[in-house]
Amino acid sequence: MAANNTDLHTAKSNAADEFYTSYKDIELEMSKYKKFFKEKKVLCPCDSYNSNFYKYFRDNYHELGLAGLCAVWYPSNYDIVYDGTTEYKHEHPGNGDFKFNYTKDIMNMWCNVIVTNPPFSLFRDFIKQVINCKQNFIILGNINAVTYKEVFPHIIEKEMRLGATIHSGDREFLVPDEYPLEGTACRMGEDGRKYIRVKGVRWFTNLKPNRDETKRNKLTETYSPDKYKKFDTYDAINVNSMKEIPYDYDGVMGCPITVIDKMGECDCVEFEDPDGNILQYEIIGMLNSGGHPDYCDFAKPIIDGKCKFKRLLLKKI
Repeated sequence: MAANNTDLHTAKSNAADEFYTSYKDIELEMSKYKKFFKEKKVLCPCDSYNSNFYKYFRDNYHELGLAGLCAVWYPSNYDIVYDGTTEYKHEHPGNGDFKFNYTKDIMNMWCNVIVTNPPFSLFRDFIKQVINCKQNFIILGNINAVTYKEVFPHIIEKEMRLGATIHSGDREFLVPDEYPLEGTACRMGEDGRKYIRVKGVRWFTNLKPNRDETKRNKLTETYSPDKYKKFDTYDAINVNSMKEIPYDYDGVMGCPITVIDKMGECDCVEFEDPDGNILQYEIIGMLNSGGHPDYCDFAKPIIDGKCKFKRLLLKKI
């Protein structure tokens, strides 16, 4: 675990794969979809009745105008259903795993929207299943999931986007009692429970959240061939950070994946030039492992024979 912080990849090699999202973070994001939730059935498929996801929707059931709420979790042979008045305990076959047929049936036939924080190490499997269900979703994951083959094509097609409320910094999660506390990212709370700060957290959704008006970053750099090298493998210039994007360049640029945090209402990346004019950029692909044009991964991000970190390809609209 890192000395000052950790990221969601750490969970993949750690037996403790349960990070419990705070009520506040859930409340902030869900507030951006309030009109959508009216008369919808919400499924929390990785959450028990003690989960803050379930608690939030139960607390706000009538205000949101929900038509149903269900929590299913592993390991358990029952789920919890709430109808706005009564909470029902319903026994079912299996162990509550989201990959189990019973849970798949609920995803496919009962709910209208899936909201949860799936186990970090199983995000690929989970998002693939949710997309196959053709349901609405708001789920928590890692910024690096933007480049997954299960995710990126849907971003390109504007069928998926980041949520409205987490775009930088880190978030604190409650973790199980057996989770090892290592490094300054971890602490023991006054309640005697363990907490850990995690960087790289983002919401992923196929809904259109009501975004607050955010200040666009102002670009000040200008293009010159000496300052911006081209990739050996693709006709695009390399940009090492968002602040280094040349506002006067109209060709394709390979930018850090965090540039997606600047995506606005039109599902395009937005900045301002020095005069305050809005600049819009379309994400047209990525440079990652290369050789996967079927999900817009065109080449490895190599410059002067050395492989750089993955890049998103942007072109001015």
